[in-house]
Amino acid sequence: MQNPANLEVWRRSMDLAVELHRVARGIPGRSAPGLSAQLRRAVASIPANIAEGVGQPSPGLVAKHLAIAIASNFEVETHLLLAVRLCPSLGTCDEALDELRQLRRMLYALRTHYQRQSLSERTP
Repeated sequence: MQNPANLEVWRRSMDLAVELHRVARGIPGRSAPGLSAQLRRAVASIPANIAEGVGQPSPGLVAKHLAIAIASNFEVETHLLLAVRLCPSLGTCDEALDELRQLRRMLYALRTHYQRQSLSERTP
């Protein structure tokens, strides 16, 4: 078990969550009902699942939670792309989209690490 604050991917996903909460405030409810709330929930689940994962007792369970964080990352990207299309006043959000993609690569690498660890524990 480790402290998620020691992980760069967790710290950066927290920063992104704060940034996208600000972006979500700019999504007018009349243009995209519920999209702002969906975006906020999905982006908050990325660091939450990383934290929950690294608190697990086995590498396999850590990998499972990192997979959920990856899925949430894809969900955030989809919500953000939809928001940009529906609300041109948001701009392109290119920096946030780039950060999402970088975080996803980091999550994939971390998940692979824990998957390998899990396999080596099972192999005699």
